[in-house]
Amino acid sequence: MVGAGPRSVKAIAMLLVLAVAGCFWRSYAPRMTTHTELLVAMARKGVDLVGANRLTAETMPELTYPLERAQAFARDARARAGDAPPPSLVAFDALVARYRAFVDALDRDRR
Repeated sequence: MVGAGPRSVKAIAMLLVLAVAGCFWRSYAPRMTTHTELLVAMARKGVDLVGANRLTAETMPELTYPLERAQAFARDARARAGDAPPPSLVAFDALVARYRAFVDALDRDRR
């Protein structure tokens, strides 16, 4: 017999898919923590920039890039969670929405 049968290939493929999915959830908490801490730090920086009258069009990408990355992380986590996202993801979605509103308000104020 040459090579594995179709049943073996499907089993190996399924194990690979499960292993990759497991890798995401194993790194979920540290990545969630990193995104959360970064959004909070960047919000403080935004407040400092406004207070120092240094918020410009050139500084806005520094505030929006972490938001884009956090949104991508949340979108990926929601897709993997299916119909039952963990409570931490629901809370993170709320944080991301509030940060988005904050950045939008800063941008309106800047203009």
